[in-house]
Amino acid sequence: PEMKLKLEYLAGCGTFSECRFRTPFYEKEVRGLAFICRSGPAVWEPQSLLLVCRGLIPDDGERLNEWLNERKAQEAAGLLVDLSGESEERISKLAEACRERELVFGTAETAGFTALINDYSHLIASRTDGAVKSYDRVLEDLQRRFYTSGTDSLLEGLSYWTGCQAALIVG
Repeated sequence: PEMKLKLEYLAGCGTFSECRFRTPFYEKEVRGLAFICRSGPAVWEPQSLLLVCRGLIPDDGERLNEWLNERKAQEAAGLLVDLSGESEERISKLAEACRERELVFGTAETAGFTALINDYSHLIASRTDGAVKSYDRVLEDLQRRFYTSGTDSLLEGLSYWTGCQAALIVG
């Protein structure tokens, strides 16, 4: 099974708790995070929370509607946007446009947004049960398994984190 977290739960965790969500959560589950840090086409897994860098959301009007409709059509769960320095009026319009499409919409200040990217770009989710750990902790776990219990335990660990069968072929 893939990672799925209720967005409402995620919003209360770690760095996410410093973000301000301006729409309901619509009972949505998040299957991943995607960083949108440049304009142009972007690809993400369905039900991803899109972390959108400053200046990438079009201004009001038809371009904004088109941009949001594309995200909705590509099954984004919602947007978390760095809107530091934006007017409250623009933020309110974006929130309303997201509500109309049942897209979750949250904002973060630049420092918080940067912290989010740093925290969550170093995580890996187990493909077996969705447990989340930093890459460093996963590597420590695999090393510990190998040194204390040998290759069978290491292979079990690889299978747990990747969701794939793991085998050691010698010769």
